[in-house]
Amino acid sequence: TLCLNSIKESIAYAQKERAFDYEMLVVNDHSDEGFRETVLDLFKDLKMVDSDGTGPGYARNLGIKNTEGEYIFFTDSDCVVAEDWILEGIKVLEESKALVVQGIPWLFQQNENPYMGDQEQKLYEIMFSTYLYDTNKTKMTDSRNLLMNRDITKVLGDEVFAEKMAKATAESRVFGNRCLDKGIEIIFDKDLCIYHEDSKNIEAVCKQKYRHGSGRIMIWKETPT
Repeated sequence: TLCLNSIKESIAYAQKERAFDYEMLVVNDHSDEGFRETVLDLFKDLKMVDSDGTGPGYARNLGIKNTEGEYIFFTDSDCVVAEDWILEGIKVLEESKALVVQGIPWLFQQNENPYMGDQEQKLYEIMFSTYLYDTNKTKMTDSRNLLMNRDITKVLGDEVFAEKMAKATAESRVFGNRCLDKGIEIIFDKDLCIYHEDSKNIEAVCKQKYRHGSGRIMIWKETPT
């Protein structure tokens, strides 16, 4: 519920400056028993849909299909969004007229293991920085902090994200590559912030890196050299 509370607070913060309609949608991607009832009891104005497919790509596409707004904001359940996340996102989408906006994905909550979170943040920041160009554009996307205009479906169709993988691996990277192939610029906004759950221990980090790396190989049908 930390994630949903932070989104509610961000909406309230934005509506102090401007009025707008919004939807909050949770895609229940095979969560633990009791999750649906607990969340819907705590958040009365929230909509939830259950994913009957596999993987985050399918779940995100399901989210797009079950919302109606012009702008779509993505984050993950283990993230907390900044107070001005919604307001900053609306502003950059309106001002840039972009179909895709990527926020900073490397900030960590620094909860259980601050050292691990700090090292993970440094690693991700270095890696992500290699994809930046023209001061405010990126060749890489990360759906923990990803915004889009619904018109992107006119370019990419209904399957905006790859639906090939059962676990979180590389669907965000494939999405970014598809955007670039179609000539869609991905705007990078350093002021659009979320905070991801910090890493628990080195074993968890290694397992995550292995899953992400092997997933990219599988999804792109490549072999490591």
